[in-house]
Formats: sequence, C-alpha cells, structure tokens
Amino acid sequence: MKLIKVQTISGATHKLKTSCQEARRALDHAGTVVLIGTNLSSQRVIIPVASIDSITEVVSDID
Repeated sequence: MKLIKVQTISGATHKLKTSCQEARRALDHAGTVVLIGTNLSSQRVIIPVASIDSITEVVSDID
C-alpha cells in the first residue's frame, strides 16, 4: 500500500493509504463527487472532489 498527501483549497492536508494512481483514476470518473480513503489512524476520510488542490505521493511502501 502506498501513501498520498491530498492538499485542499482551504489549506487542509490529509494523508491517505492509497496510491496516487488509484486516487487519480477515481477522480477521472465523471460521476465522482467525493474521494473516500483511510488515513494513518485507520479512520475514513471523505474529501469533496471540488475542494482538492493537489495529490502527491509521499512514501512508496508502508505496512
């Protein structure tokens, strides 16, 4: 599993357990309204697509 950092237009930063490729694939679907992922504390995070500013890969592998 990989780790990405999602930066929102409000300045909030979320680290999610997913790959950058998986997140971008989800965002490319026309019907996608929110990005749902799991943070480092294993809690669900829901981020509206309209508020996403950038997505970057942080770490290549985590356990």
